[in-house]
Amino acid sequence: MENQNKNKKAADNMNLAYGMGNSVVNGYKEIQKDRIIAQNRIRNLVYHKVAGIPFNVVEEKRSEDEQKKLDEEYSDEKLPKLIDKLVVEEKLTEKEKTYLETLVDMANELKNVEERYYNLLPSYIDKEELWYHYYKHMRGIGPSIGAQLICIVGYASGVNKEGKDICPYPSSLRRYCMMDPAGAKGKTRGEKLVGNIKAKTLWYLASTCMIRSGNKTFRKLYTERKQFELARMENEEEGAPKNRLHADFRARRYAIQKFISWHWVIARQLKGYPTNKGWIFEMGEQSKDGERIKHKAENYLKPPIIPEILKDENGEWSPNRPAGWIFKVGHKEWSEADEYIKKICGKANT
Repeated sequence: MENQNKNKKAADNMNLAYGMGNSVVNGYKEIQKDRIIAQNRIRNLVYHKVAGIPFNVVEEKRSEDEQKKLDEEYSDEKLPKLIDKLVVEEKLTEKEKTYLETLVDMANELKNVEERYYNLLPSYIDKEELWYHYYKHMRGIGPSIGAQLICIVGYASGVNKEGKDICPYPSSLRRYCMMDPAGAKGKTRGEKLVGNIKAKTLWYLASTCMIRSGNKTFRKLYTERKQFELARMENEEEGAPKNRLHADFRARRYAIQKFISWHWVIARQLKGYPTNKGWIFEMGEQSKDGERIKHKAENYLKPPIIPEILKDENGEWSPNRPAGWIFKVGHKEWSEADEYIKKICGKANT
């Protein structure tokens, strides 16, 4: 009875910690979205006044370079001077200036709240193994993206209340993240979406951050695949991308699929879930010519960063780990294992 009460209290504390962390992540995302919308509205007002464009005129869509140049000209830092200039040029009245400055102050207040949320993120994710053992050391994944990956994608989804393994294979997690062929097609009218659209959006956001920050592993996967897809398009092969943007999305999805597989194996091993099941071990990796190469399974699931806690006594790492391996070898205490792992490893009473 005493052990049951301890377990219940530990579970309640864990759920509370997760709930608070989730609140911080969602609060940060929501306030960031509101702040961006507010600032864009101000920029739009000032831009129309400076350019002398009536607000009821629909403009043509700008190119990426044109939009980038416009964002630089009307950055948050330059807006106050632009507003003062409009008053001097008599394009704005003092009353309109006061109105715009009030909007700027309100947007800055949103920015301050956003920063407070952001500063709370490290205190939450620093306690998460998936962060301090893995994502903290990955270029392009900061506290915001890392916290969202933990909250939305989680520890490879883990086990449900009935003790059923939700994502027993890497492909299961790719489907959950909508990075399988069905998820790539998008929503079809009348069909129910399979997976988590938030996870899909998050991975694309993470991919952009990794590309911009110069994550060598992601850039290599992405660049090589994009060249492959563009070559198929130029040769007019069957099933080739329709355009360069389509090729870019395919390349991103290919690289993201690799990172999801790595997330699956690292997250599950940290929690003690088994990673020795699946077609990759039974059939091997599929090569470009369609053949199965069994001895490539280790390379296929080997991430760019391997936590020391997941290495054996010889300093070696393997994706082929049975349930509870990390507890059996003494890297982590059995008290940290959930009931599912204890049960299938015969440690329910330890």
